[in-house]
Amino acid sequence: MAAEDFTTYTEVDPNSRVAVSAGAITVSAVGRNEDAYVYKDMGAGAITSFMVELQVNISNTGVGNGSFIVMWGASNNVQDFNGWTTYGISIWAYYNAGVYTFYVKDKNGTQSGGITFSANTNYYLRFARDNTTACLSVYSDAARTTVVGTNTIECTNTAYRYQYAFTTYNDGNALYMTATLTGATLDPATVGTLGSASMEFTDDGWEQTADSGVYNNYADFFRFGYYAAYGYGSGNLMCALPVPAGAKVIGAAVRLMRNVTRAFTTPITLYGIDEDNTALPADWAGRWGARTLTTANAPWTFPTGSDGGASMSPDFGAAMQEVVDRAGWASGNNFGLYLKNSTSAGDSTQYIRSTNHATASNRPYLFSLYRVAPAAGGIIVPVMGSQYRRRWAA
Repeated sequence: MAAEDFTTYTEVDPNSRVAVSAGAITVSAVGRNEDAYVYKDMGAGAITSFMVELQVNISNTGVGNGSFIVMWGASNNVQDFNGWTTYGISIWAYYNAGVYTFYVKDKNGTQSGGITFSANTNYYLRFARDNTTACLSVYSDAARTTVVGTNTIECTNTAYRYQYAFTTYNDGNALYMTATLTGATLDPATVGTLGSASMEFTDDGWEQTADSGVYNNYADFFRFGYYAAYGYGSGNLMCALPVPAGAKVIGAAVRLMRNVTRAFTTPITLYGIDEDNTALPADWAGRWGARTLTTANAPWTFPTGSDGGASMSPDFGAAMQEVVDRAGWASGNNFGLYLKNSTSAGDSTQYIRSTNHATASNRPYLFSLYRVAPAAGGIIVPVMGSQYRRRWAA
């Protein structure tokens, strides 16, 4: 499938920083003190569910702390990023103190954790959104098989009009960045239908090693971490997951709300329960910690925070994929997420609002994206208001 033709886009470039060809955009020493962008009017409300791919190479020439460019975005405003940051969704590159990082930001203010990368190196990005879930995956190879990092965020389900192949962030700073954004071709057969499985977890509990081992399931909270009186504590979350067998999981993350203010962090590791259709334990003997866990996992240093504060986890899509790949998996089977304690240092117990919390917005919430291969000869994803997947590449 052919890449987008950027010569059909509108270029705003008063200082001649941008070179546009059919399949590539090169920006040279573009600063945070100027407006420059390349965009296309796709039609009102056209950009809804989507999957875009782009190849990026960021130069280390002349960068300074705070150098910044947006590599793709969708908005309902025609301005530089500083003019539409609260009106769109974007992926961008940032440099500070010797570290280059990719980020995602949504109009609701949600920003992903960073995925670090090296200058003067080709990276291959895939960015997808469906409903209220968005996921950025970064790869080191054009086939997109070797993952550098993945981040999944909560986003607004907004339909956008303008697609940006590049834009500056003009806040008056003279800091600049040089980059080359080039196209790649995607085989349509690898795409398929895009879907999201984002919902509340429907049950939870935790296991603790004190008193010769105890399994708990209280109404108001569950917990994980270490405390001498309780021993080691690991959390359990479960939901009926409507991801079809054979689906490719693009990304997955959980949002947890604190039930108690904590001034310390707690290291845990997220695993899937490697079963076709898991069930929560009834007692210590059936605890998840004694069952088979997925090989894939996601370390998470759960942050400090106040009662009622929310935190989004790292991406654990690879662990979910292991479960969905099981021979006995079917859409609607129970998926178990195990929050395994990783510390024995002091008091590190975190209390989390449970699935039975009276306020729905406080309950543990899963965000996940997946795609399903089309039937033979079929295409594709409902993207940008079209019956067919519109290929985007910069």
